[in-house]
Amino acid sequence: MQTPMPIPLTTESATKFADAYFSRPDVQKQLKGALFLAVKDGKVLLNKGYGYADVESKKRIDSDTTVFRMGSKAKVMTTTAVMQLAEQGKIDLDRDISEYEAEPKTPEEWRDFSARTFHCPERE
Repeated sequence: MQTPMPIPLTTESATKFADAYFSRPDVQKQLKGALFLAVKDGKVLLNKGYGYADVESKKRIDSDTTVFRMGSKAKVMTTTAVMQLAEQGKIDLDRDISEYEAEPKTPEEWRDFSARTFHCPERE
């Protein structure tokens, strides 16, 4: 079986994917609202809300103003992305995480944490 060619990430491909996914009946049934953000090389390709910010009042999601609480699924997605970057050699799991910031934003007491040691209980 031949492996399909990857689709280049563009504004058009991200929009087509997100619109198709969020219009699926099974997704609409389970998901009240979501924000889809696609970024490539520091450029926002898509920033679009789907569904409701408030179901009762039928207030639609505004991609610029609706605020979402980060949940457990975001942790899994972030961890997966970090591990993919490590596999590609783009980040070092043992390097201080503050070195990856454009400007220091990490609290001073976290400065010696790496991605590998960030959740270690013995660090507390």
